[in-house]
Amino acid sequence: MIGRRRVWLVSLVAAFASAPDANADDGGVPALALTVAATCERATGPGRVRCDVDVRTSSPHTLRWADVQVVETPRFLSPLKGRVGPLDASVREPELVRFALGMVARERGTGEVRLRVRALFCTENACIPVTHDARARVVIGPDLP
Repeated sequence: MIGRRRVWLVSLVAAFASAPDANADDGGVPALALTVAATCERATGPGRVRCDVDVRTSSPHTLRWADVQVVETPRFLSPLKGRVGPLDASVREPELVRFALGMVARERGTGEVRLRVRALFCTENACIPVTHDARARVVIGPDLP
């Protein structure tokens, strides 16, 4: 089992390293076939904060693989994990993958969480890796300017 997993992972890394950039139209695949929406719940005070990230594509594309990396947080907020992988997705459908990220707020404040989504989406003929940056506003306590 470990051997199969390692071969699959090496194949996936090779696909990301050698595939064409999805920002260009290549072989009839639309350039912006992937959309990402990130939101964080508002909290009244320090404690746990949940952020959700939705990764969507439109038919005839299907999402084969995706993950989310936390790139930057405000100084008052710490992620519980720096990366949430495909097995941790709360929703996995052919055109939608949803991730829930846990954060801990140490004090009140307002800021922005920067995230990076990596995804592999496929058509009938080809798979293309895409990297997309997203931002989510975080408010802990009263809405500060």
